[in-house]
Amino acid sequence: MLLPLCLAGWLMPAIAASNPIIRDKFTADPAPLVVGDTLYLYVGHDEAQRDEMFNMREWLVYSTTDMQTWTPHAPIMNVKDFKWAKQDAWASQAIQKNGKFYFYAAVEHDDTHPGKAIAVAVADRPTGPFVDARGSALITNQMTPKGTHSWEDIDPTVFTDDDGVSWIAWGNRQCYLAKLAPNMIELDGPIREITPPHFEEGPWLHKRGDLYYLTYASLDRSTQRDEHISYSTAPSITGPWTYRGELTGAGKYSFTIHPGIAEFKNQWYLFLHNATLAIGDLNGAIGRRAVTVEHLQYNADGSMRPVTQTEAGVTATVAASPVPARFERFSYAGTSQEQVRPAAGQYQNPVLSGYYPDPSVTRVGDDYYLVNSTFSHFPGLPVFHSKDLVNWTQIGNAIDRPGQLNFDGLEISAGVFAPDISYHDGTFYIVNTCVGCKGNFVITASNPAGPWSDPVWFDFEGIDPSIFWNDDGKAYIVNNGAPNETPRYDGHRAIWVQEFDYRAMKLVGPRTQLINGGVDISSKPIWIEGPHLFKKDGYYYLSAAEGGTGDGHSQVVFRSQSVFGPFVAGPHNPILSQRTLDPTRKNPVTSAGHAKLVQTQNGDWWATFLATRPYQQGYYNIGRETFLLPVSWQDGWPLILPSGQAIPFAANKPALPAQPRSPRPVNGDLSYVDEFDGAKLSMEWLGLRTPNQTIYTLKQGTLELHSGAALGDQGGVPAFVGRRQQHHVATVSTTLTFTPQQAQDRAGLVAVQNDKAYLFFGLASIDGKAVVALITRENTGTEKVVASAPVGAGAVTLTIRANGGAMSFDYQAGNGAALRLRSDYDVRFLSTHAAGGFVGTLIGPYSYQPR
Repeated sequence: MLLPLCLAGWLMPAIAASNPIIRDKFTADPAPLVVGDTLYLYVGHDEAQRDEMFNMREWLVYSTTDMQTWTPHAPIMNVKDFKWAKQDAWASQAIQKNGKFYFYAAVEHDDTHPGKAIAVAVADRPTGPFVDARGSALITNQMTPKGTHSWEDIDPTVFTDDDGVSWIAWGNRQCYLAKLAPNMIELDGPIREITPPHFEEGPWLHKRGDLYYLTYASLDRSTQRDEHISYSTAPSITGPWTYRGELTGAGKYSFTIHPGIAEFKNQWYLFLHNATLAIGDLNGAIGRRAVTVEHLQYNADGSMRPVTQTEAGVTATVAASPVPARFERFSYAGTSQEQVRPAAGQYQNPVLSGYYPDPSVTRVGDDYYLVNSTFSHFPGLPVFHSKDLVNWTQIGNAIDRPGQLNFDGLEISAGVFAPDISYHDGTFYIVNTCVGCKGNFVITASNPAGPWSDPVWFDFEGIDPSIFWNDDGKAYIVNNGAPNETPRYDGHRAIWVQEFDYRAMKLVGPRTQLINGGVDISSKPIWIEGPHLFKKDGYYYLSAAEGGTGDGHSQVVFRSQSVFGPFVAGPHNPILSQRTLDPTRKNPVTSAGHAKLVQTQNGDWWATFLATRPYQQGYYNIGRETFLLPVSWQDGWPLILPSGQAIPFAANKPALPAQPRSPRPVNGDLSYVDEFDGAKLSMEWLGLRTPNQTIYTLKQGTLELHSGAALGDQGGVPAFVGRRQQHHVATVSTTLTFTPQQAQDRAGLVAVQNDKAYLFFGLASIDGKAVVALITRENTGTEKVVASAPVGAGAVTLTIRANGGAMSFDYQAGNGAALRLRSDYDVRFLSTHAAGGFVGTLIGPYSYQPR
């Protein structure tokens, strides 16, 4: 039995934690606020009698320090405290800002502004007293004319982002969002609509890591009678919002349900209401509800786990969070299999070793910039700088924010294909195709190191766009697309051009087909792609790749006296290819093509292009690489390499000012050590797909990986960060501290080509015992344990030694002797020949701890 109200201080007895958590009154619309070690819960007071629908006149607040007992406080406000309001103390939320507490609530406005409105009050303490902060409504029904009903403007939620900017969302049937002014009592910008699927009312905004959440009462009117809870997520508070599904079902006996979410003392909680409470002779009903709370947990990809509403609530125990895997230092040492040593005045090919395909280069003054494709790896599109075309230093990643592109659910060889970088009038441009994520786009930057803008999307079919800046001030985009006829054969494509209004960032005018099929359509050339236009001596030259990106790859050229053609094929085509050479030759370079030409400040011409270095006929694990060769001109036509000549590993440098080797070299024999002692990982590290939350933490010289999706799960983002395997002869090592606690726990080094081709070498639990294991998935649907050995507790150093198509695996526990788990294991399943796709192998730390 509850004790009488204690008038002194308005304190009342504590209330138990099992659901409903508040039992002295009917309450609804819970809104938690954490202040220090106390959680305050703001609720509306349901006072409906018998068959009344809603009767709400005041707002209440309760507090807890342990989520087990709840202390009531005096009512913080009555609807009549807002002199311009006439009734209905509906859903509210309080927030702390600028040393004050601001309280936002839905009320019924008087007849001067008919309909529901949003009020704002302010107090010095979370328990009040609160007073009207404006003397008028913050939002009225007349400010959102889309809705046809008078209760459209209800249920405010307020959120302050990491940059200190506060936002308010609200609505019924439509969900609205607006920025709040720094004083918190005015809007600071337009009202925008962000209505997610099945939105009914009761939005709640929160953020976890880099991901924004919009949780709300939903109602699929075609199948549901009562409200459920659904949610969407976004990389930015302004969207784009992605629907993630239902979080929980209807509240028992209640038509309405209303979410409130908070993190308190390292645990997340979801507050709701149902109608299960009975007080005296009054049972729960639509206007007599009861607040409940449940544990809230997240999956590795940032999605929230479905919540089951229970009577036990948070008195039930939840599984302890796993202890993260900790990695100390990561070392890499690689040597080129061809072992060519350039002479004085020469450079070494490739100029970018390993997985750096589809190079695009541009010159600005005496500076050169280059960008490569990265598909569904993140961050994406590495940007390099050079003064001599030979020594390159990575200066950024053009795709470095989750909000720019969404790779969710994509295969590793989808995502961003061949990019093109160019410069015009103080702005850098990258045009690109995101396969599987909205198509062709452009991003811009004033500094090539970044930040780069969010994408502006184009509406044209095809891949591999590039920009041509004509000398008449106009710009054009040229790209690969379907031919203007029924394709005659598999791989039949065309090259198209259209004017690009770079000021309006859109394509204008007609699209014109320039090339149908390739140099000679009667020979059925395949995959004409990667086109680039440039102008020289009055001619427009169109250079493109032909033959597909395998051994038949080549580069061809055409020219015309008009940007719209007709284009005539050059007499020396292909101007670059290795397809006619003996495939059994020693240390071959194959698959050459996808070139872009650049003129130096001295008037010389050079070409960057991709090619591969197999360790065995047709097999290479490290991906397509960036090469450099001079371009000669013969009778007005460019030639990169005469037919039948092999691409040299060493060649004379460009006639440009000599530059020292980059402090972070990307070609030749090289080694490095990452001590994990920075604030974040360096820009060379990559992950699989766009992370929706932080998957790692750097702490005092260690890399901690938080559990993500399982490797091989195309629908998720694994807790994996990797570096490119840049040499077929390489040694990779790290030291790991990790204790597997259950069957699927594992942490260690991973070498990965895609979701079906990878190997894991590290600590795992097999048959209930901690072991060091080699586990592979070799382009199949399942994994297999290749080898394992028992290992004790403590740090273990893991070393992978690659030699062409084989790898050996060594481990050392503590200060013990180094032991070999497996020698010369065949890893040709990591080759492009076996795995397919367009990427190279990444090697790096990985952790998986399903909970």
